Amino acid sequence: MPSAEKPPRHFSHKIEPQNGLLERTVLVEKLFSLFDSGARRIVLHGESGLGKKTLANAFFHAADAKNWCEQFGWIPYITSLPKSIVAAISTGGLEGRHDKNEAFYQVLAEEEVKNLRNFDTTQLIVIEGAGSEADILRHLSLLEIKKARILITSNSPFSDKRFLNFSIPPLEDGDVLYFFANAGLKFNVLTKDEVAALRGNPWLLRLLTTHIPKTSEREARIFSDAIFSSLKKVSSGENLIMSIAQGLFDAAELNRSEIWTLMQFAALPAGYYDTEALLTYLLPEAEESGAEDIEIRSLKGYVVFMES
Repeated sequence: MPSAEKPPRHFSHKIEPQNGLLERTVLVEKLFSLFDSGARRIVLHGESGLGKKTLANAFFHAADAKNWCEQFGWIPYITSLPKSIVAAISTGGLEGRHDKNEAFYQVLAEEEVKNLRNFDTTQLIVIEGAGSEADILRHLSLLEIKKARILITSNSPFSDKRFLNFSIPPLEDGDVLYFFANAGLKFNVLTKDEVAALRGNPWLLRLLTTHIPKTSEREARIFSDAIFSSLKKVSSGENLIMSIAQGLFDAAELNRSEIWTLMQFAALPAGYYDTEALLTYLLPEAEESGAEDIEIRSLKGYVVFMES
């Protein structure tokens, strides 16, 4: 029997709209089309830095604005689906519960989802940053909500046929130029080869749009030339990406410690992190590695960065 209680519009903790540099409105409409055609579980996947979270956020708020569903929930993935549900939906979150085992979170998550099932409403549930297909499948019963549409963001597609994989396409030249225009650069200082190099690495693109001078074309060109000076020497692949990264860091006048810290953050998987916990993690590693003297290629997160 459906509950007589009026369902809450948002049943998870609030998620604010993001102002992504690249909106990719066509992809938002494509997601609407797939769900309206009968898809119930969509896995939004693609390379790191292409904007999976930003696209999911845009879709979430577009659906809310057009009353596409009656209830909305955003669930950042933590270490397991039950724990993620409890953190996002439960009033108390995870406070005071860190000593509990997974069985505890399973029971509590089932209670939270049971409440959702009591509402005879259409629901959109976004699971952001799912780190494990196996975990989602193991707890799939938690997502068996009659009128729910599930959108999952993940670095990799799911192999299970009960999920529809939707890949974010790679950036095109026009996307790169759109990034720069929206970042405040009103003139084009990039050559065709430079655009192509940035298109292959969205993370570098974001860093460049943050640091490049936007006051004059001459200053931007000098900055850009310094960063891309290695393009004539290195053709492609790993060496090209790292040489551009090194050029960007040098041109931005970051010290060795800042470079090390920035690369460590880049090596972390997508998700939400407690600031104090991150500082606790970074401090001993910085002291042990001697961050002031470290070279980019010797970073612990180097391989992860290159594969992202």
